[in-house]
Amino acid sequence: MLALSALVAPDADLSRPPAPTAGERSPIGPGFWAWSVEIDPSPEAIAALCADGVTVRFTDGSYFSLLNSPATAAQGRPPTFVIEAGQCRFDPDTQIETCDLVYFGGGRGAASQSMTRFSHSASGSLVASSVAVTDEGVPAYTLYPVACPSDAVLGDLQRVMLGAKGPVPQ
Repeated sequence: MLALSALVAPDADLSRPPAPTAGERSPIGPGFWAWSVEIDPSPEAIAALCADGVTVRFTDGSYFSLLNSPATAAQGRPPTFVIEAGQCRFDPDTQIETCDLVYFGGGRGAASQSMTRFSHSASGSLVASSVAVTDEGVPAYTLYPVACPSDAVLGDLQRVMLGAKGPVPQ
C-alpha cells in the first residue's frame, strides 16, 4: 500500500514539521498545516488546531483541507470531510501565492481564488495576509500558518481513510 507521506513529499523527513522558508518557494511547503488566528500558539494549541482540521500540501502546490467536525455526523455526513481543495502558484518576486480553489462549505462547491502575501512577525512567526475573491465579496484576513506534527496527522488520516477504530498498524 502506498503511504500518504510518499504523496506529500517523497524525499522529505516527515518526523519533524517543515521550517518556514523565504525566497524562491512558498513558505507553505509540502506537509501538513493548520491555520491559527493567534500568533505564536502553544504546542497544545497547535495540537488542537491540527486535530480540528489540517491542510495537506503537495510538492506541486496542490492541496486539500480536511475539517474534523463531529457535529456533521448528526447531519448525515462523515465527521471528517474535505472542506477545500485547490492549486497554488508562488511568485518569488512579490512573495505572493495565488490559489485557485473550490470551497465545499454549505454543501456545495464554490470556485474561488485567494491571494496571500507572506511575511514574518517580530517574533519570527510566519504571517499569511490573504484576500479571497468569492461570490459574496472580497474578505481579507490574517492567519498564522503552523506545521502540524506529521506522525499525529498521518495516524489520524489513516484511521479516517481506512475506517480503523484502533491504532494504525506500523
